[in-house]
Amino acid sequence: MAWNRYHLYLAFLMVTTGSINTLTTKWADRIESTDRNGDLRKFDHPFVQALSMFFGEILCLVMFNILYKMKI
Repeated sequence: MAWNRYHLYLAFLMVTTGSINTLTTKWADRIESTDRNGDLRKFDHPFVQALSMFFGEILCLVMFNILYKMKI
């Protein structure tokens, strides 16, 4: 199967969004904040990261269904 423009666009989009995801996750892991006592602590947020990831996957599923129904 030969690659056409649509396949190249999808591949480029996946690489771009994957890179953005990796860089923002690394940035979020380095955030530090002061707590109520004034101590500097690293921001521990695996729940927030997992929630964002699943929200993004749900958006992909919604978009896929919309495009699928438009094509039928």
